[in-house]
Amino acid sequence: MHILVTRQIREAEAFSKMLKNKNIIHSILPSIEIKNIKISEDSINYLLNSDILIFTSKNSFMSVKDIMKNVELNTKKIITIGLPTKLLIENEGYNVEISPKEEYSSEELIKIIKGKDIFNNKKISIIKGEGGRSELQDYFASCNYKYQDIICYKRLAPSNAVSDLDDILKKTTHICITSADIIKNLVGIVGKDKLKKFILIVGNDRIAKECNKLLGINNFIVSRNPSNEEMLETILKTNE
Repeated sequence: MHILVTRQIREAEAFSKMLKNKNIIHSILPSIEIKNIKISEDSINYLLNSDILIFTSKNSFMSVKDIMKNVELNTKKIITIGLPTKLLIENEGYNVEISPKEEYSSEELIKIIKGKDIFNNKKISIIKGEGGRSELQDYFASCNYKYQDIICYKRLAPSNAVSDLDDILKKTTHICITSADIIKNLVGIVGKDKLKKFILIVGNDRIAKECNKLLGINNFIVSRNPSNEEMLETILKTNE
């Protein structure tokens, strides 16, 4: 087994350390870049005056961290989609009140918060990336809750070509896919026909469906969620 890690460089390097600790042979091919977006003054004011902050990813928190440094976040309710984002925020000393424990998705978060009387007459900020999914917004709109999207970063295809791509692919047997954007970018980087030859270790069922739609294959190993910890656990089980 030779794993190809495709996350953005910061997360890829963290995952690489975890794989090395388990003596798992791997290469890194970052297939997505994250770039912060300048947030409008109106959005910043709404964010600072919000009662509830929903962070959709680690990137969403990191992108607004400096803006929030003069705000007492413990006076606000913080909600995250997924344990990695929750742990990141808690490591900064803040309390996260609600976060899905296993399936890291908007749908799972909606199941948890549905019917909870914490959003009435509250200002809600959904901190997210450009072009992100709209399930949360649709839910809040259907409940007539007051919310605003705070778009703070965008996902880009890698800006630099990989000179040793063929050498990397020759030794690769399994490719980790942790987002729909990554598989879309990989189609452009590697090519659809070449990707079909590998076993894909995907972060959840939704990502598997996106891979199936793009590649027309079902050669997947599906993790419980796309966190580094769960992806590693899935790899270890596959390698038994």
